[in-house]
Amino acid sequence: MSIDTRTDIGRTRPTTLVTAVVWVLTTLAFVVATRGPSYRIRTDFPGSRTGLLDDNWIQAVSYVAYGLVAVTAIVSGSRPWAARRLVGVHLAFVAVLLLSTVWSIDPWRSFEQSLILATAVAAMLGAGSALSPIALLSSLWAAMQSTLVWSVWARWREWPNSVDNRGYLTGVFFNRNLLGAATAVAGLTSIALIWVWRRRPLALAPLAGLGLAIAIGYHTDSVTPLIAVGLSVLTGAFAVLWIRASAEHQRQLRFLPALAAVAALTAFLFRDTVTSWFGRSPSMTGRTGVWYDIVDAWSRRPVQGFGFMAAWFDEGLRAALRARGRNLWEAHNGYLEVLVGGGLVAVVALGAVIWFVIRALRCSIASRSPYAPWFAAAVMYVAVVNLGETNIGANRVPWMILVAVSIQAELSARRSDDR
Repeated sequence: MSIDTRTDIGRTRPTTLVTAVVWVLTTLAFVVATRGPSYRIRTDFPGSRTGLLDDNWIQAVSYVAYGLVAVTAIVSGSRPWAARRLVGVHLAFVAVLLLSTVWSIDPWRSFEQSLILATAVAAMLGAGSALSPIALLSSLWAAMQSTLVWSVWARWREWPNSVDNRGYLTGVFFNRNLLGAATAVAGLTSIALIWVWRRRPLALAPLAGLGLAIAIGYHTDSVTPLIAVGLSVLTGAFAVLWIRASAEHQRQLRFLPALAAVAALTAFLFRDTVTSWFGRSPSMTGRTGVWYDIVDAWSRRPVQGFGFMAAWFDEGLRAALRARGRNLWEAHNGYLEVLVGGGLVAVVALGAVIWFVIRALRCSIASRSPYAPWFAAAVMYVAVVNLGETNIGANRVPWMILVAVSIQAELSARRSDDR
């Protein structure tokens, strides 16, 4: 198997065969987390439920996929607890979401959704420490590319619902935004691999993958992931410049984050113009109005929230959504999803995760890890994509990326310090 499994990051001994198994299982776990293929397979069987998020078969597949990764990672000698503080905040966050079951207005749903998330977090902590950065990156790339190829096949074979009612490509995902998200990650990982393998013939594979991602992304008309990828690439480029710069040049580069903040503020103030460039409305296709309703619902239970993923069964929120002519079952914003589901308690726990992830990222960049640009780009992607979609939850690829990348950033920085 031509996967680079040579790493001493979080590993006690080289176990090439077991690590290769971890790679395969991690790839399958990422595929499951995209939801498209598993949803598509599920609907081909009799007795499938309309609400696939709560489908028992889908949940069982998720538990098995993530559980196998966690177990095999431990067998391979994975030691994620070497970064005990980072691991601690990740586990504390999912523990708070699990605890929300106690006061949830729909306890069983909160328990199911938070338990799947907890299993996925455990899997990514294991995979992140068992695999080398290039192995994890290639695993993610392979998973996303497989869903894109499957989607092209679905369209070519004219499978039902491979195109939505507006003519946009949905492939095996039933939803253009889900396909757009997979396309974005496929494109981002392709760019990262092209950079890593830039002097090797292997770069031709991610180059072809990037072309496929661009072609499919164009036919989905999904903008939010595209913006996230653009900002991620800029972040990765900044990390490359910073690592290669001398101390004097680093002082000169410090103005770039401030310039980016000014640009973001300007874009927000002139959002009517900016969104028109992408053929979108300032309300982000009605999202901002829904966000007001979510904040209003949260104000009725500010400390503890309604229970993770349970707020959507609150009659007051449903009435507000009906008044807007919307029938949504998620916030289309990961941060608001945590706020309304877990209240301020969960927001504090999420803040701790963000703080320690940034800390690990800074240590990785300071140690001049060759994969620090990828780590920085991945973290930026997850941060931005959660502004327009709910990507903190069960079966959400971006949050799994954040967990795995953060543990790799922390452990790689520690290894560099030891040297």
